[in-house]
Amino acid sequence: MRKVICVGLISFVLLLLPAFVMAQDTAPGTITDPVILDLIDARLDLENLATNQLGSSRPTGWTNNGDGNSPSLLVDVRLDLELLANTVFGINKRPAEWFGASRTTREANTRDIRHDLEFLADSALQPNVRPPGWIGGDAILRCDRATQNLIRLLEQGGVFTLSVDPNLSNFCAVAAEQANLFVEVTLLSNPVGVGGGTSSTPTQNQGGGSVVSGQSFGGIRPSTNVTVGFLDRHAHTRIGVIPEDVTMTAVARSYTQFSNMAVMQGDGFEIFVDYTYTTLSDAQFEALPDVNNFNISPICEADWCTAPAPHRGFIPASSGFGGGQGGGGFGGQSLVPLDNIVIFYDGGDNEGTTLVRMQLCPQNTQGGSNANNCQPVTQVIGENGFPIPPVGSAGGIPQFRLPYGFSRSSARSASFFTADLWIAFPDER
Repeated sequence: MRKVICVGLISFVLLLLPAFVMAQDTAPGTITDPVILDLIDARLDLENLATNQLGSSRPTGWTNNGDGNSPSLLVDVRLDLELLANTVFGINKRPAEWFGASRTTREANTRDIRHDLEFLADSALQPNVRPPGWIGGDAILRCDRATQNLIRLLEQGGVFTLSVDPNLSNFCAVAAEQANLFVEVTLLSNPVGVGGGTSSTPTQNQGGGSVVSGQSFGGIRPSTNVTVGFLDRHAHTRIGVIPEDVTMTAVARSYTQFSNMAVMQGDGFEIFVDYTYTTLSDAQFEALPDVNNFNISPICEADWCTAPAPHRGFIPASSGFGGGQGGGGFGGQSLVPLDNIVIFYDGGDNEGTTLVRMQLCPQNTQGGSNANNCQPVTQVIGENGFPIPPVGSAGGIPQFRLPYGFSRSSARSASFFTADLWIAFPDER
């Protein structure tokens, strides 16, 4: 068995040497070579994972080389990575996702080490779970070679910037789809040489504003009969319910973390819409450019548009909830607008949600108005019609974990209820 192990390791050495044995311009002292720095980080994470899995022991043949001035650093890190992989997957057994060594550049081999190290950590622990002190690397290094190469080619050409949350569990799938959508929609439909730059000619949109031409998605429609349009990305000013037969073009989106707001253009309007209430896919939304880079002029002059109004909660006519403040509700409860809600933000922000306590009041509490005779919210009904259970309480008021932004969830107290909720983003509180 030892003979098999030794033959396998020697093969890795011989495979890597042509890529790494070259002039090393790293003099003793301060190390500035980014490849060497990445290898040192990989070594530290490798030792961290080995300690997590094996304690203080190490497999036979472990080099423990973390010297940035060593000409065999890359080879030794790869060899030790393979030794640790043997303890997880079995002797010389590797899943199909494993890159292994390659006869390419030292940059590519360093990239492959980080990929396999992250893959090994996912396999030995849990996906996206790492030991304390983990350094990590660029999230794109977790993806397959084709996705990495495509995105780096596009980014180096200056025609594309990846905009995917690196903490997503399906980061690589979303990144690949975003890049491929960009190629299909922007490059293949309007060919330009990658690296040769692109033109950004302002074009007049149907709503009257001006945007920079680029990636957009047409043929988008509301996916519900309660898709609301807004004149601002924070959904403060509602402009009306968009009919289900209206066709829109998505041209940009808010890059505020966890925001779902996209800029939609159509016949007589340019507005913000929560894309999750439209037929725009997640990947298409992620591929949209940043609204801050465009000259957006929200306007709504279509026949379905209403007078701009502060968002006070929306009840569709078909809901049977009753309409307007004081309308019939659940068990005698009265519908109140969102201006009648008091929200206490208790922190604990995590993955687009936060911890809140709420009160519903018989009068407007905004603008410094006194919140008198208010009642604690004891129940929240989610968009799926099922109660969202409280996660605790403080000051005698139940705490709920709710997502940022606008939702069709209903807050309820003893005498009042809302038709929907707006939970402020951290920078809005």
